[in-house]
Amino acid sequence: MTKIGRASPASGTGPTLIMASDTPIRRHIKIISQAHPFDPEWTPTFEERKRKPTFREAVKKKIQAAKAFFGFPDTPEK
Repeated sequence: MTKIGRASPASGTGPTLIMASDTPIRRHIKIISQAHPFDPEWTPTFEERKRKPTFREAVKKKIQAAKAFFGFPDTPEK
């Protein structure tokens, strides 16, 4: 696996490209078949799932960090 390096904007080399094989596989968490969101017995299960950050939120954080590092303006999401 290759390492992801950081390059400064002043060096002129730009960021290091990330290979698809560098991305770890994340498996989804299966919902229990008997679980129903309107059944009070399963409320703790669904509350716990809500607290975990989604993949999209994690990627969004990484993109914002990269923009800040390289000095790109922070544009609002549509």
